[in-house]
Amino acid sequence: MGEPNQPREALSSVIESQETIETQTAYQARIAAFDSIVAYVLDALGHAHLYQEEPRKAIACFKQALDSLPEKGAEALRFNLSVGLFYALSDTQEFAEVAQLTETLRLSRAAIARWRGWYEQSRHHLELVQDRNAQGPVEVQRTHLGLDTQDYQAAERSLGIA
Repeated sequence: MGEPNQPREALSSVIESQETIETQTAYQARIAAFDSIVAYVLDALGHAHLYQEEPRKAIACFKQALDSLPEKGAEALRFNLSVGLFYALSDTQEFAEVAQLTETLRLSRAAIARWRGWYEQSRHHLELVQDRNAQGPVEVQRTHLGLDTQDYQAAERSLGIA
C-alpha cells in the first residue's frame, strides 16, 4: 500500500515546488514595484527638503532612493533623482561630487537623446563631457551613436579600430 502513495507524493512535491517558484517570482515583482514607489516617495521628500533649504537631508533622501533602484531599468527615475542630488550637492558646495555627477548626467542625457533619435543633441552632450575619467563611457556612447546614425567610420574610430 505504500507504493501507490509515492507517485502521488512525488507529483504533489513537483506541484508545490512550481507554486513556490511562481510565488517567489510574484513576490520579487512586488518588491521591485515597491522599491520604485519608495524611490518616488524619497524623491518627493528630497525635493521638499530642498524647498525647506535643508540640502543635507535632501542628499540623504536622493542617495537612499538611488541605492534602492535596481541596476537595470528605471532610467528616467534614476535621472530625475540624480538631478535632485545635483542641486542638493550644489547647495552644500560639495563641488567634487557635483562635477562627477555632472559627467554622469551628461552621459545619461546623451543616451536618452540617442534613444529618442535626437542624434545632434546626443552628439552635443557627448562633446560637453570633458573629464578624462569618463572617456570610457563617452566612447561607448559615441560608438552607439555612430551605429545608430549609420556612421560606421565614426563608430570604428570610437572603438579604436579605424
